[in-house]
Amino acid sequence: MKPFRVRFWHQDEDGREEYMEFDSFSQAQRFYCSLGGQAEIQKYIEERHCYGTVVTPTYEF
Repeated sequence: MKPFRVRFWHQDEDGREEYMEFDSFSQAQRFYCSLGGQAEIQKYIEERHCYGTVVTPTYEF
């Protein structure tokens, strides 16, 4: 389990989601940006033994 992960959704099929894990926030942020902000960056919270959202998806209005 790595400290950061990016949660992203597939636009083509049924909207299923996947996760990609990273060792640093900057790696996660690069991947997040490559998806055009249609994802979220999560950080592992040791005390809770789960991931929490750090950066949420961006949307254009």
